[in-house]
Amino acid sequence: MFLYFPVTNLYFYHSDHLGSSSFITDANGISTQHLQYLPYGELFLEQRSTANYFTPYKFSAKEKDEETSYSYFGARYLASDFSFWLSVDPMADKYPNISPYAYCAWNPIVLVDPDGRSFTNFVDENGNLISHVEDGSNAVFKLTGSNHTNQSFQFAGFSDQKGTNNINVQGVIAGAQDYVNNNYTQCNQAVNFVGKSYESAIKATGASAPGIENVTGNKCADPIGKGLKASSGVKEMGMNSITEAKSSAHAGDLVVGYIEGHVTTMTTNDFNITRYDKKGNSSVFKYKGGMIVNVNGGERPRSEYKGLGPYRKNSYQIANQYVHVRTFFSLERDSQTYFGTLK
Repeated sequence: MFLYFPVTNLYFYHSDHLGSSSFITDANGISTQHLQYLPYGELFLEQRSTANYFTPYKFSAKEKDEETSYSYFGARYLASDFSFWLSVDPMADKYPNISPYAYCAWNPIVLVDPDGRSFTNFVDENGNLISHVEDGSNAVFKLTGSNHTNQSFQFAGFSDQKGTNNINVQGVIAGAQDYVNNNYTQCNQAVNFVGKSYESAIKATGASAPGIENVTGNKCADPIGKGLKASSGVKEMGMNSITEAKSSAHAGDLVVGYIEGHVTTMTTNDFNITRYDKKGNSSVFKYKGGMIVNVNGGERPRSEYKGLGPYRKNSYQIANQYVHVRTFFSLERDSQTYFGTLK
């Protein structure tokens, strides 16, 4: 005998290019709510087909207070009806040419402000925005190199934002990992990209990392792993030391995982990453710390691997389930300052 229990409390969000809720559908794919917005988030149209559920997360995926109609962004409230913030930008002195109440510098069609803080920008060779990591830094990293064998993000200076002129190394690692996870297919090239980007970030803070030469060239997986193992100053951790590996990554050290024929890196801290396509459309990705960035290109399933490890396509994987990494290496900086100010 089979029992069927209908799903009645499951709803899916369908967003526009800014992350704003556009359609809400139930478990059967039926639209239960439709929303449209004016440029600064004021509701232009709202339609509902049920009274059972309607989303409080509306413009830019932020929660709207139904009593006040203000949207809560974490750092400030936005009054969409009036097209400005309700409080002054605490870093307004950095932007004398922009009103301290301006939302997204008066450009709400293209820009998003995930929670009112600033972010590290990653741009292509022509200066077009690839992504930004919301980490409180004004840093800009530019894509350099001609192909996957020599590309990386290199520090290009600071932008005029409301954050600090410091390098957030964790944010740089996050931006580089997210880029390779969406654009690369070879694990060694992905690790070398992240390694070269990491090297640029720590050099900008005046630091260095022993063993960095193993992840900044165009080496294959095995030479990377064996080189790290042989390098003095590189901290080696076994598979049972996942907690230690996560702690190193959280502190802003580059953590590389290795098994014969395959290499990975570990994510740092939790960040919001906003990705941009070539048309300027954006989407927000929730980057989580302590995950394995597995770049493999195509799916090569083997039943004994249960879809994990080097036989799984590009993905972020839970470190505790990553059964194929035998060793973690931590490339620790010779400076314990997580944020470095350029002199």
